Amino acid sequence: MTLAREQTTAMTKAAGHIYLAGNSGLYKTDEGLSTCIKIKESNSNGEESWLNEINHLCTDSDGNLWIGCKRGLAYLSTTSSAFRGFNNTGYAHAGLTHTYNLYPLPFGKILVGQEKSLLLYDSTTDRFSKIDQKRSFNFAFTDFNKRVIVSGDDGLYVFTAGKLIPVNAYYPELKPVSGNYINSAIRIGDSLEVIGSDNDRGFFCWNFKRRTLRMVNNNSSPIRLRSNIVKKIFQDSSGRLWVLSDFGIDVIEKDFSKVSYLNIKNPVSGNPLRLYFDICEVNGRFWLANYSLGIVEIDAAGKVFQVLNSANGLCNDGVYKIFRVDRDNLMVTSNNGLSVYNLSTSSFTNYYEEDGLHSSAFDENCGIESGGKIYAGGLNGFTIIDPKMLIIDRHPPKLYFTDIRIDSKLASTVSRNLNISELLVPDDALQTTISFTGLHYNNSKRVQYRYKIEELNDDWIDLGTRNFINIIGINPGRYHLSVESSNENGIWTTAPIRLSMIFVPKWYQTLWFEVLMILSLCSVLYSIYRYRIEQVKIQHRIRRDIANDLHDDLGSSLNSIKIFTHLAIEKKQNQSYLNEIETLITGMTAGLRDMLWVLEDSRDNIDVLMERIKNFVLPLAHANGIKFETYVDPGIKNQHLSKIEKRNLLLIAKEAINNCFKYSKCSNISVVIKPDHHNRLSFAITDDGIGFQVSSKPTGYGLGNMQHRAEQIGFQFLLASAPGKGTCITIARA
Repeated sequence: MTLAREQTTAMTKAAGHIYLAGNSGLYKTDEGLSTCIKIKESNSNGEESWLNEINHLCTDSDGNLWIGCKRGLAYLSTTSSAFRGFNNTGYAHAGLTHTYNLYPLPFGKILVGQEKSLLLYDSTTDRFSKIDQKRSFNFAFTDFNKRVIVSGDDGLYVFTAGKLIPVNAYYPELKPVSGNYINSAIRIGDSLEVIGSDNDRGFFCWNFKRRTLRMVNNNSSPIRLRSNIVKKIFQDSSGRLWVLSDFGIDVIEKDFSKVSYLNIKNPVSGNPLRLYFDICEVNGRFWLANYSLGIVEIDAAGKVFQVLNSANGLCNDGVYKIFRVDRDNLMVTSNNGLSVYNLSTSSFTNYYEEDGLHSSAFDENCGIESGGKIYAGGLNGFTIIDPKMLIIDRHPPKLYFTDIRIDSKLASTVSRNLNISELLVPDDALQTTISFTGLHYNNSKRVQYRYKIEELNDDWIDLGTRNFINIIGINPGRYHLSVESSNENGIWTTAPIRLSMIFVPKWYQTLWFEVLMILSLCSVLYSIYRYRIEQVKIQHRIRRDIANDLHDDLGSSLNSIKIFTHLAIEKKQNQSYLNEIETLITGMTAGLRDMLWVLEDSRDNIDVLMERIKNFVLPLAHANGIKFETYVDPGIKNQHLSKIEKRNLLLIAKEAINNCFKYSKCSNISVVIKPDHHNRLSFAITDDGIGFQVSSKPTGYGLGNMQHRAEQIGFQFLLASAPGKGTCITIARA
């Protein structure tokens, strides 16, 4: 790579290298200008290049490179990364698709087995060359002669001098293996190679010196497998072979004398565990990659000690390859991400495409350790991982409030004060959106957030990578919001950022309104109390009046009965006295019935009142030859009357009708109850008697008493009479 013919637009020195910007991108060279490497972008979303039009380069105090270009500001960490991902974004010419197998070769070269191709990568030139474009390649291993044997979908090949030669040309005895999906190869001693197959044929024992091939499966003897679909063959520290299959795990002694079957069960459900893809050994314990359950730790006898899955922090439960990278750490590839498990702290650190991986999806059989590095691939390419460079970033993001949006019915307001500490939310706010950001340049997409409102939440509420919260329907008052953020390694900010929020109450939520409501309620309760007291007083007054009536009427009648009884005893002609006694008793009985009716609650309407009046008048009218008529307007028949209204209206009617009998010399009496022209209750008693001059009315007719009773119940008393014209007494509700 040379810049001799390109215009250099910017240059700077960082971390012992010189960075130069040209028309075609950004380049890195050493101080002696002996090598020149083009910096590849990590864009994976189809964006056009940022590095083709660079205007300025500068470095910060940590030696990181800041790039001012036409599309914006870019950041380049000069610290060596643990991951080097290869995909079509940076190597479009290579045609990387789905990587099935990686096999490191000497001198920095890598065989890349792909779907429908075999590539050779040369790290010295950073270029790919195409070895084959007809077949899919899924496995490779080195034989005793240091020949590289590659497994394709149509047979085995020896890779030599950049070409593929059918394995039959070198090892005819391997012909039965051709066409099998090879996934593992274990060398035992100086002559035996154990080759695992995923094609329902078990595994093969290839004796290199004897040039023989023996098959071990579910029909062989003395070693008999439970399943012929082999996923992995592993040799432990004691020399035993562990055969992982879709049925379980079979353990074969190193001298092939016997086989043991491990029946590992799910510690929760008790169901047998199936489908293991990989295994590694750490201090006598074995760690299994189970596709659906996660990572299972067992001992040599198959006893389960623990199960680790996404609930414990594993990136995904669909795990494929598992490696021991050092004394304290395991590395696990999965269907969605890469996890590093620390055995000392029992914690996971997860990595994804945005951390530098080729993608987040790995292949079940694509993973190998060589020279202290892990080579793992899958969808869209592969990644070279240097575990020694996996340094935990202990610096949490710097957290700021970025903008606050308050939406109301009429408008929206936005504040972008980074140092805001107090927020006043008006009473017409419908929704308040508070946004924040954690500045973390190494991996900004993996910044996590959490928050709590101290008055509402006891625990933190995780937001994931969402950097805003919406607040709706919160009660008026002062609240305190706290927000924290963490980097991709789970290092949280030491102190949260805080915001004091004051939600202004609506008019009906203010203190004065609440006081007014309390006073109104007290007033209503007091009014109800006063009303109840008045009702009690009215009831007491009714009882007192009834008691007075009993004393006056019944007392007088009883006294008269006593006198007439004495006279009837003394006189021989006593019939008239007995008749008087009978009359008095009949009157007393009628009076008592009227009093009981007044006290009765179930018959308090106008229709019943008219019935009481008719019961009183008809016998008298019949005895005196007087015609008596009544009328009640149908619309008011069931109108309710209070007890005092019943009593006074009945007494007024009886008083007025008695006067008709005694003084009017009438032939007709009528009682009419109907609404007047003001729609008020009107009660009219009319006779066609001799009448009298109202201005000179006698005082003994009880007119004053009737008027008093009418006023007691809020009625007007009207008297109309003239000599020869009869009399009409009308009482109407005022």
